Amino acid sequence: MYSLLVLIAVQFLFHTADTTATVSLQLVRFSIPGSKTQDKKCCDGQGFYCRDKCDPYFKICINDNLSSKGDFNDCSLAEYETGILMDTSEGLLNDTIGHTASSNPASFKLSSWPGAILVKIELRDDDSPDGYEVIDRFVIEVNKAADVSEVKKQDTPVILMSSAMLEARISVYCDPNYYGPGCDALCDPSGGNYECSEDGSKQCPLGVDCELRIRKSNPCKAGDTCHETGTGYSCECPKEITGKTEVNPRESNLCTCNNGSGARMGHHSYACIMVVILASHVLKILMNAPAATPA
Repeated sequence: MYSLLVLIAVQFLFHTADTTATVSLQLVRFSIPGSKTQDKKCCDGQGFYCRDKCDPYFKICINDNLSSKGDFNDCSLAEYETGILMDTSEGLLNDTIGHTASSNPASFKLSSWPGAILVKIELRDDDSPDGYEVIDRFVIEVNKAADVSEVKKQDTPVILMSSAMLEARISVYCDPNYYGPGCDALCDPSGGNYECSEDGSKQCPLGVDCELRIRKSNPCKAGDTCHETGTGYSCECPKEITGKTEVNPRESNLCTCNNGSGARMGHHSYACIMVVILASHVLKILMNAPAATPA
């Protein structure tokens, strides 16, 4: 019982691990000439002319060891078997395959995109309960930058021919919130403070880097301290105000601390809020101003 719980826990951790990239493989159509296996034997029965058709299925193996093209047991990144197609030696493949209704295309989640992989496909004839026979083997080398998302992915068509024929489409794309050629740049725009470019850099809707927007744009004046507030910012006046005091802050499109107000920015506008503690200081200056000397 304890061993079973450990196994379930390990499987749960495996399936919930973070992934950054997806390899999508769609099998389009296949043909097995003469219904024969790789060693030129009939899939079912004997003789020169094979009267019975094959019971084919596909084993898919993915790794990033480009020197292992002949090793169909090296499946360090992913391994998958489709359902069995009964009594057929050619045809178009639908969005599900065989008796188990295996998904087509098949999607393989990777913890990172290594930049190049081998996709090895073994076409087998099911001989249950006696195992299987190999009909043919195909290798696809994928060496490219990952596409930015599933929506923008570009399928690469391939036609593989040896003893048999297989047509497929393959693509590599970054998972949500991951960007860049290697899907290694994390950018999550769900907070609403910024958008993500195709290389994963954070951008404001107006094209300003949000992490630097306050320092770059320097919207606050006269030594104000800037505070980011979601989609905008606020300006905090310093405790000691120096410089000429402007009585009417409306004369300026942007509030400054010199006029005794703090600036608050919405999406496209400013609003001036008079600072009460400074208002009496402004009035005192005005009231104590020297009277004009009559001409």
